[in-house]
Amino acid sequence: MSRPNIQMASTSISRHITVVGDLHGQYSDLQIILYKNGMPDVTNPYVFNGDFVDRGRKSVETLLTILCLMLVRPTSVFINRGNHEDLYVNCQYGFVKEIQKKYKYQDLLWSDPQTQSGLLMNERRGLGCSFGPDITNLFLNKHNLSLLIRSHECKPEGFEWSHNKQLLTIFSASNYYTDGSNRGAIARISVDGSIQIIQYVTGGQKKFKTLRQK
Repeated sequence: MSRPNIQMASTSISRHITVVGDLHGQYSDLQIILYKNGMPDVTNPYVFNGDFVDRGRKSVETLLTILCLMLVRPTSVFINRGNHEDLYVNCQYGFVKEIQKKYKYQDLLWSDPQTQSGLLMNERRGLGCSFGPDITNLFLNKHNLSLLIRSHECKPEGFEWSHNKQLLTIFSASNYYTDGSNRGAIARISVDGSIQIIQYVTGGQKKFKTLRQK
């Protein structure tokens, strides 16, 4: 969402505008403000006046809630940048460490499924982990989900079911290594949750990859 540097918040419709100051990751304060003052809408606009993160233990939750409110009510939520919305300051006062602790992006981006149960270091890639069907099942149950769809690995047919059909790998680049090496596939999810796999092959593309590229 792109916004100009200078925005106008008016009381022409609402009778007041609420200005929220430094929160510094104290999510409980944001919750009580919204509880006592009401959720933002055209009759109850908010200006969040910077310094959402750092120092507090729930900076991620605080910032994400404010951003979600802005997306849902773009004409009723205004955000100003404070000195703690700065990478150097975030590195010094805790926000970066909080993100790294709560969201280990290497595990998210580099991990692969394995047939055996448990978690192991992903030695093939040198980053992330290898996770078994028990981990997939635990993740799905924890988040009330029925299926995990991931990519990141070339499959001969362009797709592969694993982990008792709780995990689906989709790879959409056909002939990835060389002509005839694999099909591409996409997954089409219907309203009833059923999945249709559509496969295809294209040709005549220049290849610059090696068999070691994953």
